[in-house]
Amino acid sequence: MTPPLPSGDHYPRLIPAGQNNPAMRLIQLNIQPTEESVQAYAEDAIRATRATHRMALDYSLGKLQVVDLVLGEWKRLGAPLDQINKALFGFGSYVGETIRRVQPDAAWFRPEAPDEAVQQLSNLPFLALKLTDGKVYRPINHAFLIMDSKAMEPNFTQVVRRLLGRAEG
Repeated sequence: MTPPLPSGDHYPRLIPAGQNNPAMRLIQLNIQPTEESVQAYAEDAIRATRATHRMALDYSLGKLQVVDLVLGEWKRLGAPLDQINKALFGFGSYVGETIRRVQPDAAWFRPEAPDEAVQQLSNLPFLALKLTDGKVYRPINHAFLIMDSKAMEPNFTQVVRRLLGRAEG
Protein backbone atom coordinates (compact mmCIF):
# COMPACT_ATOMS: atom_id res chain seq x y z
CA MET A 1 0.00 0.00 0.00
CA THR A 2 1.35 3.44 -0.87
CA PRO A 3 2.22 5.69 2.04
CA PRO A 4 -0.33 8.37 2.91
CA LEU A 5 0.38 11.88 1.76
CA PRO A 6 1.37 14.25 4.52
CA SER A 7 -1.08 17.10 4.89
CA GLY A 8 0.11 20.46 3.65
CA ASP A 9 2.55 19.11 1.05
CA HIS A 10 2.10 20.48 -2.43
CA TYR A 11 2.78 18.53 -5.57
CA PRO A 12 3.48 19.97 -9.00
CA ARG A 13 0.75 20.78 -11.47
CA LEU A 14 1.92 19.51 -14.81
CA ILE A 15 1.01 20.52 -18.32
CA PRO A 16 1.24 17.85 -21.05
CA ALA A 17 4.11 18.56 -23.43
CA GLY A 18 2.20 18.13 -26.71
CA GLN A 19 1.68 21.60 -28.17
CA ASN A 20 -1.15 20.35 -30.41
CA ASN A 21 -2.98 18.79 -27.48
CA PRO A 22 -6.35 20.57 -27.24
CA ALA A 23 -6.78 19.30 -23.68
CA MET A 24 -3.76 21.25 -22.34
CA ARG A 25 -5.27 20.80 -18.91
CA LEU A 26 -3.47 20.89 -15.62
CA ILE A 27 -2.95 17.53 -13.99
CA GLN A 28 -2.70 17.34 -10.23
CA LEU A 29 -0.45 14.50 -9.13
CA ASN A 30 -1.08 13.69 -5.48
CA ILE A 31 1.99 11.53 -5.20
CA GLN A 32 4.78 11.67 -2.67
CA PRO A 33 7.86 11.00 -4.81
CA THR A 34 10.51 10.07 -2.26
CA GLU A 35 13.31 7.56 -2.11
CA GLU A 36 11.44 5.93 0.76
CA SER A 37 8.09 5.59 -1.02
CA VAL A 38 9.23 4.41 -4.45
CA GLN A 39 9.33 0.73 -3.40
CA ALA A 40 5.70 0.91 -2.19
CA TYR A 41 4.58 2.37 -5.53
CA ALA A 42 6.44 -0.41 -7.37
CA GLU A 43 4.65 -3.00 -5.21
CA ASP A 44 1.31 -1.32 -6.00
CA ALA A 45 2.09 -1.70 -9.72
CA ILE A 46 2.80 -5.41 -9.20
CA ARG A 47 -0.49 -5.99 -7.34
CA ALA A 48 -2.55 -3.94 -9.79
CA THR A 49 -1.04 -5.69 -12.82
CA ARG A 50 -1.79 -9.09 -11.32
CA ALA A 51 -5.36 -8.14 -10.36
CA THR A 52 -6.32 -6.19 -13.47
CA HIS A 53 -4.35 -7.81 -16.27
CA ARG A 54 -3.66 -11.25 -14.75
CA MET A 55 0.05 -10.87 -15.50
CA ALA A 56 2.90 -11.19 -13.02
CA LEU A 57 5.76 -8.79 -12.43
CA ASP A 58 8.83 -10.07 -10.57
CA TYR A 59 11.56 -7.41 -11.01
CA SER A 60 13.26 -9.37 -13.80
CA LEU A 61 14.33 -7.65 -17.02
CA GLY A 62 12.10 -10.01 -19.02
CA LYS A 63 9.00 -8.78 -17.17
CA LEU A 64 9.52 -5.24 -18.47
CA GLN A 65 7.68 -6.58 -21.53
CA VAL A 66 4.57 -6.81 -19.33
CA VAL A 67 4.89 -3.10 -18.47
CA ASP A 68 5.27 -2.33 -22.19
CA LEU A 69 2.15 -4.40 -22.98
CA VAL A 70 0.01 -2.71 -20.32
CA LEU A 71 1.08 0.80 -21.32
CA GLY A 72 0.58 -0.11 -24.97
CA GLU A 73 -2.98 -1.24 -24.23
CA TRP A 74 -3.74 1.95 -22.31
CA LYS A 75 -2.28 4.04 -25.09
CA ARG A 76 -4.37 2.28 -27.76
CA LEU A 77 -7.49 2.75 -25.65
CA GLY A 78 -6.72 6.44 -25.15
CA ALA A 79 -6.45 6.30 -21.37
CA PRO A 80 -6.61 9.87 -20.01
CA LEU A 81 -3.31 10.88 -18.41
CA ASP A 82 -5.08 12.44 -15.44
CA GLN A 83 -6.77 9.11 -14.63
CA ILE A 84 -3.66 6.93 -14.79
CA ASN A 85 -1.01 9.24 -13.32
CA LYS A 86 -0.58 7.24 -10.09
CA ALA A 87 -0.29 4.02 -12.09
CA LEU A 88 2.33 5.61 -14.34
CA PHE A 89 4.28 6.66 -11.27
CA GLY A 90 4.00 3.05 -10.03
CA PHE A 91 5.18 1.53 -13.30
CA GLY A 92 8.10 3.97 -13.50
CA SER A 93 8.98 3.05 -9.91
CA TYR A 94 8.77 -0.64 -10.80
CA VAL A 95 11.14 -0.17 -13.76
CA GLY A 96 13.62 1.68 -11.54
CA GLU A 97 13.42 -0.98 -8.84
CA THR A 98 13.99 -3.65 -11.51
CA ILE A 99 17.19 -1.85 -12.52
CA ARG A 100 18.23 -1.70 -8.85
CA ARG A 101 17.88 -5.52 -8.64
CA VAL A 102 20.38 -5.82 -11.52
CA GLN A 103 22.63 -3.02 -10.21
CA PRO A 104 22.28 -2.96 -6.41
CA ASP A 105 24.52 0.12 -6.18
CA ALA A 106 22.13 2.13 -8.38
CA ALA A 107 20.40 4.77 -6.27
CA TRP A 108 17.31 6.93 -6.48
CA PHE A 109 17.86 10.65 -6.11
CA ARG A 110 15.89 13.85 -6.49
CA PRO A 111 17.24 15.78 -9.50
CA GLU A 112 17.20 19.52 -9.39
CA ALA A 113 14.83 21.02 -11.95
CA PRO A 114 14.16 24.69 -12.45
CA ASP A 115 10.51 25.71 -12.09
CA GLU A 116 10.13 26.45 -15.81
CA ALA A 117 11.26 22.89 -16.62
CA VAL A 118 8.17 21.52 -14.85
CA GLN A 119 6.17 22.64 -17.88
CA GLN A 120 7.51 19.71 -19.92
CA LEU A 121 6.97 16.05 -19.17
CA SER A 122 10.59 15.22 -19.97
CA ASN A 123 11.69 17.35 -17.01
CA LEU A 124 9.20 16.33 -14.35
CA PRO A 125 10.55 16.74 -10.83
CA PHE A 126 10.28 13.02 -10.13
CA LEU A 127 13.04 10.84 -8.80
CA ALA A 128 15.81 9.70 -11.12
CA LEU A 129 18.09 6.71 -10.88
CA LYS A 130 21.88 7.00 -10.91
CA LEU A 131 23.48 3.82 -12.20
CA THR A 132 26.85 2.47 -11.08
CA ASP A 133 28.55 3.81 -14.23
CA GLY A 134 27.23 7.32 -13.54
CA LYS A 135 24.42 7.25 -16.13
CA VAL A 136 21.17 8.87 -15.04
CA TYR A 137 17.81 7.44 -16.07
CA ARG A 138 14.35 8.81 -15.25
CA PRO A 139 11.99 5.82 -15.52
CA ILE A 140 9.05 7.67 -13.93
CA ASN A 141 9.35 10.54 -16.41
CA HIS A 142 9.73 7.94 -19.17
CA ALA A 143 6.35 6.40 -18.27
CA PHE A 144 4.64 9.79 -18.60
CA LEU A 145 6.44 10.53 -21.88
CA ILE A 146 5.29 7.22 -23.38
CA MET A 147 1.67 8.04 -22.67
CA ASP A 148 1.90 11.69 -23.72
CA SER A 149 3.73 11.19 -27.02
CA LYS A 150 1.81 10.15 -30.12
CA ALA A 151 5.02 8.82 -31.69
CA MET A 152 6.62 7.00 -28.73
CA GLU A 153 5.56 3.42 -28.18
CA PRO A 154 6.10 1.66 -24.85
CA ASN A 155 9.76 0.65 -24.93
CA PHE A 156 11.02 0.04 -21.39
CA THR A 157 12.39 -3.38 -22.31
CA GLN A 158 14.55 -2.01 -25.11
CA VAL A 159 15.67 1.16 -23.30
CA VAL A 160 16.64 -0.60 -20.06
CA ARG A 161 18.52 -3.38 -21.85
CA ARG A 162 20.44 -0.79 -23.85
CA LEU A 163 21.09 1.29 -20.74
CA LEU A 164 22.49 -1.74 -18.91
CA GLY A 165 24.49 -2.95 -21.92
CA ARG A 166 22.45 -6.15 -22.25
CA ALA A 167 21.77 -7.90 -25.53
CA GLU A 168 18.23 -7.70 -26.88
CA GLY A 169 16.01 -10.72 -26.59
